[in-house]
Amino acid sequence: MRRLAVCSLAALAAAALALAGCDSGGAGTPTAAGASAGAQSPDTSAAQPSSDASVTANTRQVCDRINQAVATNANAFGSDLGTLAGHLAGNNQAAAATARADAINRLKALAVQVRVAAGLAQDPAVQAAARDAAGQIEALANDPAALTSIKSAGDVAAVIERLTRATDAMNKVCV
Repeated sequence: MRRLAVCSLAALAAAALALAGCDSGGAGTPTAAGASAGAQSPDTSAAQPSSDASVTANTRQVCDRINQAVATNANAFGSDLGTLAGHLAGNNQAAAATARADAINRLKALAVQVRVAAGLAQDPAVQAAARDAAGQIEALANDPAALTSIKSAGDVAAVIERLTRATDAMNKVCV
């Protein structure tokens, strides 16, 4: 019972950290972008050619798609890390290895989703930022030391922070 509680608390803590990371860059950005875009859209679309409006609409769609992928996968990634920490605390190495593999696969899937969205972007700056983010997420997934550094729930925050930093370039273009 105690081990299950430790696993559950670790998973909840990791998920909360993942969501906090998304709020600072992912979920917070759409809210701010939505507020400013709503206030700016009528002014800028009237002053700019329709092709600019099309690129702006495309950028919003691409950014929304990436934000959704990041939010979904970061939440699940945080849960995987919490599960990993819980199994390590319980000295269950086999289950910890499975949780580690799940977390890595989640990162790889996220990198693919961001890369696909990059290919849909019409704005070269959005394409470049998305490709950069995908590359950094993929580098995190391929870094053998990244997840082996987790020994307890306290080690999860550094990995979540690295994932959050990987999406910094997107925060600059998805406004």
